[in-house]
Amino acid sequence: FINGNGHLIHRGTSGSMPVQEFISMGKDAMNPAKQFAAVKKKYDSGIASPQEMIQYITIRSYSCLKVTDEVAKYLSSQKDEELTNRQNWSVLRDFTNDPNSREFKYFTSHRAEFEKLYTADSVSKKTEQVYSSALFEFIRKKEPDMEGYKKMKEQILALNFPSSEKTILNADMSLYKKTKDWNNYAKTATDYID
Repeated sequence: FINGNGHLIHRGTSGSMPVQEFISMGKDAMNPAKQFAAVKKKYDSGIASPQEMIQYITIRSYSCLKVTDEVAKYLSSQKDEELTNRQNWSVLRDFTNDPNSREFKYFTSHRAEFEKLYTADSVSKKTEQVYSSALFEFIRKKEPDMEGYKKMKEQILALNFPSSEKTILNADMSLYKKTKDWNNYAKTATDYID
């Protein structure tokens, strides 16, 4: 959405969406408090409150823009003991993908606390999603980074989260498929199914 001067004031996801969601996005574009440009300006000023920082992260994400730096900036403003509150759990769950970040390490080392607050299933899903993504990053390269892949597998096994074995087996199958190692692929697929 652009204003009469041709300046971008709001943006949202491109592609199809339900009618009501599209109308809501248009209303947000007309509301100065919800416009992408206004929220970005407040964030860039350096005086955005934690709530305003999360609003900016959410708008950027909804607009298909990267949020890695913004999430890191927001979470760096939060103390370790604050990471378990609902607002920070939402940020961790929805936007954190680095298994080596301070926040994710805190999350995994306090897994039982997060499970009591937000269900074991949601904690397990987030853990699996982050580690699965990390493993696939090593595989996606033209030449897979086997050393990094091996270290990440060791890190996952050390955590012993409920689906760690399945996460690794799934990634191993992708690695063997990419390297056309069909014997190990078949063996791993059998282990995965069992």
